[in-house]
Amino acid sequence: MTPNLSRVSHSPNCNDISVTSKEAFSEQAAGGIDEVTRVDPSTPPEHTSLYRLPPELLAAIFLECMRQYGSSSYSRSVPPWVNVSYVCQYWRSVALNYAKLWTHIVFVSSEWMDELLRRSKTAPLIIHTDFYHSESDTKKIRSLEKALGHMERIQDLWIDFNNSKDVLNMIHARLTAAAPLLRSLHLSTCGENRIIIRKDTLPRAGLRRLHLDLCHVDWSSPIFNGLTELSLSYVVNNATECWDGLLLLLGQLPLLRQLRVDNMLSADITFEESFINTRNRTMVSLCRLEKLTLTDPIPWVTALLARLEFPGSTIVRVKCNYDNSVDISTFVPFMEGRFGSHLSLPKSTPSPPSPLRSLGFYNVSWENWKVMCGTSNPTNINISLEQHDLESQFLLQIEMEMEEEIPLDETIALLRALPVTHLNAIALYSDPEVTISDRNLWMEVFWDAPELWIIEVGYGYANMFIHALQPRDGVIFASTLTDIRFKGIEFNQRKCRGEESHDDGTGCLQCLCNALASRVEAGIVLQELFLDNCPGILARDITKLSKIVGRVEWDTRFIVGT
Repeated sequence: MTPNLSRVSHSPNCNDISVTSKEAFSEQAAGGIDEVTRVDPSTPPEHTSLYRLPPELLAAIFLECMRQYGSSSYSRSVPPWVNVSYVCQYWRSVALNYAKLWTHIVFVSSEWMDELLRRSKTAPLIIHTDFYHSESDTKKIRSLEKALGHMERIQDLWIDFNNSKDVLNMIHARLTAAAPLLRSLHLSTCGENRIIIRKDTLPRAGLRRLHLDLCHVDWSSPIFNGLTELSLSYVVNNATECWDGLLLLLGQLPLLRQLRVDNMLSADITFEESFINTRNRTMVSLCRLEKLTLTDPIPWVTALLARLEFPGSTIVRVKCNYDNSVDISTFVPFMEGRFGSHLSLPKSTPSPPSPLRSLGFYNVSWENWKVMCGTSNPTNINISLEQHDLESQFLLQIEMEMEEEIPLDETIALLRALPVTHLNAIALYSDPEVTISDRNLWMEVFWDAPELWIIEVGYGYANMFIHALQPRDGVIFASTLTDIRFKGIEFNQRKCRGEESHDDGTGCLQCLCNALASRVEAGIVLQELFLDNCPGILARDITKLSKIVGRVEWDTRFIVGT
């Protein structure tokens, strides 16, 4: 940067600006601009590099600066990207004449709201406001009221609300105005006051994306027409109304691509009532559905899925609490029959082979048991535990959270109920105080998994898994196994005298080496072994393992002698 530009590129701190009125703001802004736009008189301003950028390119840079803040809130009373208008007169001219730069309003003071609404001219607005963590609700409410006075040009509106009934009435009054540009709406309430979706809510809105959280809903409201994304969470209607209204509504949304239903199916209604309530209805066809997320107990999830028709490529995610094995025994056959094939099968056709592809089992001291299952078409074999985006791999994802007091034998019974014919990957994490790596888990539950490739064990006892790897009478556990990852396993360095000497560590390195070497003798070579955060391993152990494993990766912080 040349000396004559060092002063020009300096940006003042916006926190120093105290805006008390539009007039005061204008005076302070003008004074600030005069100060920061002084340049060396020896170089005409039009010859500096600042004036060589085309206004279109400069505007695009400003817009990217604004987008860096996204929809997150900020603590200052002015938008952070206003700094670009304080650099020089040329930048200010470009910024003030670029209406789109001032259309993303997270929340600002009432005076700045007036200024942003003026600068944005007639451009579509994006409004995000959060009253949950507000330090000055009165100012935010006044700003929100001004913003909602421009409903005719708002295209994205996000309100997280926790306030008085008077404010709620103000929001309701504003939401009756015509909003022809509105395409995305997120409404969330908390406490006793609820936003109510009525028939006169947002006429002519043309919404495409709608999220309602803790709201009361009139299911016949035109606000739902034409939706491509719908998220309903803790809807406070009567439970029977939810079942009737939801099914009726879904039948009128042929363009729907994403659907999320969160904790609204089972409140104050029994499974028998919900199933009878939906049994005699025609199937609801969602022929364009791409993603479906359901968070409710298994029986109600099953009842809803039984009423829906959607493409075989739809990603389905189920999240529920595990209460008893009866629920699993009900859901697993449904899972096999519904998701084992892309084709609709007649009742007389046997269920296809199990589609289970991946299983994650987690228990650590700071959370309850959690089982995650992923399923996909058996022809999809691109599985990797390194890839955290399961949605790109699995058509059906099941997540079950269980109470801590559920005994180990009940847990094993749950896992036995899961089909493992096409199981490719297991990730098992357990509290070291809980011996979840029980012999039955490996020698019985997962013994019939002929396509198991990847096993990940973390934090708990790994010795029973290591013991299962050892060939027994010519029979090899997980003969297709290619990858093993140990995470947070403490390996012992004592001389191994068998299983009875394994009390001093969560893993026996000698047993691991012996098991892997025996598999090599049987013609099965492990391709990759990962040792992540695993103390008790020496450099010479890595050398030894490297001779019997295709590739060994380790965390150098815990390897002595490297």
